[in-house]
Amino acid sequence: FASPECVPVRSGCGMAPKKKAAASYYKVVGGVKYDRQLLEKAESYAGTPVTVVQAKQLWKAASDGRGVTEIERRTLEYVLKEMRFTEKAAEFLRGALQEVEAEETPAASSSVQEAPAVAEAAAETEAEVSMPEAPPEEVGGSSSSASRPQPDLPVVARLRAESAPLSEWQRQALARYADGREEEFSSILEAALEVPIGSASGPERVTLMQMLALQLVSRTLALKNRPEEPQELLARAKELVDKADAISASESPGLDSLLVRGFLSLAKHTLAARHSATSRDELKRAEILFQSALRIDSSSPRALLGRALVCSERGEWIKALELFRKVLQRAAPRVPRSGLR
Repeated sequence: FASPECVPVRSGCGMAPKKKAAASYYKVVGGVKYDRQLLEKAESYAGTPVTVVQAKQLWKAASDGRGVTEIERRTLEYVLKEMRFTEKAAEFLRGALQEVEAEETPAASSSVQEAPAVAEAAAETEAEVSMPEAPPEEVGGSSSSASRPQPDLPVVARLRAESAPLSEWQRQALARYADGREEEFSSILEAALEVPIGSASGPERVTLMQMLALQLVSRTLALKNRPEEPQELLARAKELVDKADAISASESPGLDSLLVRGFLSLAKHTLAARHSATSRDELKRAEILFQSALRIDSSSPRALLGRALVCSERGEWIKALELFRKVLQRAAPRVPRSGLR
């Protein structure tokens, strides 16, 4: 998969004038993002009070993945507030939301008990502390401290003391990634995401989340013989990209978000049982995401790489080879005519 250092690209990359890559994942109401499909499903019930059956259908739609995300929960709470429900339907949906909150609270508190010094950071990022006994490079964001037994790296202590901007945290992380020190790369990014939101740029925080998510996705293939760990990494990666999209200024997912989600689906396809429905669905989802990314930037090496991997998984070797050649043409540095660098 694409390396994390490839994520922070694209400032003035020649995007077509607001040509949307795909239907927006979100619908913005009053400046707040909601899950578009879930909200539109709820709106289709308007006209009469929402029944218990319809409320259960909404809940099923929200919990179709690995659980109810923060945006899905926010959408359901908005629907409960703005639409008419029968008494039993409202009771069901409120109860379901409360159960989710109750399930998350013990996970957070147990992780915080392992490292009381980071309780404040753990509370800030909610469910990011739900992966006990994971090595530091397998988690991200504020939760890393709760599962990291060793002291902070000297560079982390220095960056904190200097109140360094997130761009400097990113530079230090990438320097270590280039040297093959992936654990340090991961630790620096995790610590960077603990920087208070008020003192950090939203776009820079989004970039760091996407970089960390992409690294977690890349690590899964090395852990195929330990099935539980890849699933934890993929769940964490999805959480990061969901959070990144939630704080992004754009209404629809950008190039980097589509790419991370595409590689996330490719990883799920690879880990699923061969020829299973999950494997087929995830491969199709990856194809759609990479195609959407190519509509934003038709020359993106990472999007072309994703499409090439999808084709190779399907045995479309000629098409895959053509795409791999395009990746090399666009990603490889140009060599001077003399042959000297």
